[in-house]
Amino acid sequence: MTAYFTKIRNWFTQDKKNVANVAEKLMALLFVIELAVTVIAIFTCKINEGDGDAANLYTHAVEIWRNRTLYIPGWRHSSIGEFDTPLFIASLLYTFSKNIFFNIRIANFLYLFAFLWTVQRICEKRLTALLTLNLILVPYSVGMLEYYNMLFNYAAFYSYKALVPLMAVAVCVRFDPKKLSDKLFMALFSVMLLLTSMSSGLFAFGCGVMWVLVGYFLRFFIRNELPDRRRK
Repeated sequence: MTAYFTKIRNWFTQDKKNVANVAEKLMALLFVIELAVTVIAIFTCKINEGDGDAANLYTHAVEIWRNRTLYIPGWRHSSIGEFDTPLFIASLLYTFSKNIFFNIRIANFLYLFAFLWTVQRICEKRLTALLTLNLILVPYSVGMLEYYNMLFNYAAFYSYKALVPLMAVAVCVRFDPKKLSDKLFMALFSVMLLLTSMSSGLFAFGCGVMWVLVGYFLRFFIRNELPDRRRK
């Protein structure tokens, strides 16, 4: 028995590459499971039984399409403009599908994909990216105004707001103006930052983007250097 445990200890201590490979496979398996659960939840949750705020957003998306304008005369906003929610995409999709609930699901799925794309751009190592995504996809709490609902399901009021600061980090750590994918990512980030600024004012900028920029420029002034963002 002692020899068996010694063999295991030597395997861990002498071959760190094996440990990393096993950890990566486990993280990949967990990621596939969590991603599948999240996608299933997006497309199977009883989206028409959401709370009053969600119902207001669904109606707002339809009215934006009908009036052909983001600012509807006489519309009373509860607290935010709602442009930094699934509303904007769902309203555009209403041109092709008159099922607003289906459109909201598609919008939430696209935001989920945006999270995957953004984290992949931030993390250099695959294991780090998988661990980060697993932490994001964990359904810590489910219910009205809870983590999972606010990020991936129903009206998902905070998916957009959480995504914009992450995209700011991605732009800071990885951007090569010669690459088309990087230019597309920058363009998408700029549009999303504009929409969240129109909708929520300084919320996303003050709570997320500003601190990313502060850290970025502190590194420049303290170390007199900026990271090479042209990652290969």
